Amino acid sequence: MDEESEKVYSERRIVMIWEYWCKAIGSKAYEDKGKSDIVAIIRTVWIILHVVTCLAIILNAFANHGWSLIGA
Repeated sequence: MDEESEKVYSERRIVMIWEYWCKAIGSKAYEDKGKSDIVAIIRTVWIILHVVTCLAIILNAFANHGWSLIGA
């Protein structure tokens, strides 16, 4: 593969992954692709916020109570 075709392949792969991710986070909010992408970005930020919050809660529990929380 030459450099140009690798770039095209990579871009198509990113678009495909983005489309799968958008379907995974919920139904399409608008028919307009631009508006739908903005909603998907907002939903993605919301999911990342939830994951970071959960990790902070778990790390705080371990910091305050140690590994005895999981029976070790």
